[in-house]
Amino acid sequence: AVLIGYGRQIGGFQAGVTGKFVQSTLVDKASTFAGDAGLLTPWYLKNRVRLSATIVNVGGKLTYGQESTDLPMALRAGAGVRVMKNWLAGMDVVAPKGDDTYVGVGTEYKIPVGTTMGLALRAGYNTQDRGGSDGISGGIGFRFEGLDVDYALVTQGDFDASHRVSVGLRF
Repeated sequence: AVLIGYGRQIGGFQAGVTGKFVQSTLVDKASTFAGDAGLLTPWYLKNRVRLSATIVNVGGKLTYGQESTDLPMALRAGAGVRVMKNWLAGMDVVAPKGDDTYVGVGTEYKIPVGTTMGLALRAGYNTQDRGGSDGISGGIGFRFEGLDVDYALVTQGDFDASHRVSVGLRF
């Protein structure tokens, strides 16, 4: 998938949209375009709690030969809590279209490295039933000025764990 997003602050809220090109290869190759949108509230309760809502994978279908399938659209509602200055915890309730609702929890601890760099350690768990998955994930992130590089190891139920890498540029 290749994504491009735009976000801005509106009042005390932050809003964003993302357009993405998704390509998948099973036996045949399929591709489509889709979009995401989200809203993040200001910090509440003495800068300790924040709420969010998103919708993901709105739009296209992947077509393999004669068969078409929708991307897995989902609604999410979440809350983030600042436990300490550099420690965040969060929870999401996820309602995928045509599937069971599940809960995800996670935490991130940021370690400043100088004035322009930082490291983030992450761990999470979700209750989604993927056929034997223990639901555990973990990762690390690195920030240097406007460049973010993130890595995560995510369990996939009966499938092998997946390695996810993302690169972001802030400007």
